[in-house]
Amino acid sequence: SIRESDIVAAVPPKSGTTVIQHVLHQLRVKGKEPDFEEQNEVMPWLEVTEHAEDLEGEQVASPRVFKSHLKFSELPSGGRKAFCFRGLDDVVISMYHFLPPIMGLPKDRIDLDFFANFALLAMVRPFLENLVVWYEHRMDPDVLFVFYQDLIEDHRGTVQRIADFMGEEF
Repeated sequence: SIRESDIVAAVPPKSGTTVIQHVLHQLRVKGKEPDFEEQNEVMPWLEVTEHAEDLEGEQVASPRVFKSHLKFSELPSGGRKAFCFRGLDDVVISMYHFLPPIMGLPKDRIDLDFFANFALLAMVRPFLENLVVWYEHRMDPDVLFVFYQDLIEDHRGTVQRIADFMGEEF
């Protein structure tokens, strides 16, 4: 179960999950060189973990950090939550580069305009509904709301905000 000190990196797919997880992890290990192959080894993915001990046990450092793509209302209660907003145009482009190879499709056989139109039709409403809920909670003391673009353009300042949220030195 989620402890009050835990942090869930609750980020929509292709919206900065890996970056947020990496920053959270690096802050909690004080910049130590990563000693894992895959981030999920040290920050379990809530909705796909098969092992109860991943949710109950200790992690390589404190606070414990978990990954999730769940909506705000679907997240377990307790703990703290870090959300990252990325513009839908960038999300669609990221998905275009990510999905075809894992589906075994050659990317050059899928037209970007077709993919974008299809993705936008399927994604706009749930994407915006999720954003509105997170935005309503942006001032909650247990919620961190950051913008992906800020991670790129003001990386140091955004990492400082994340460190402050965690109660870590930066």
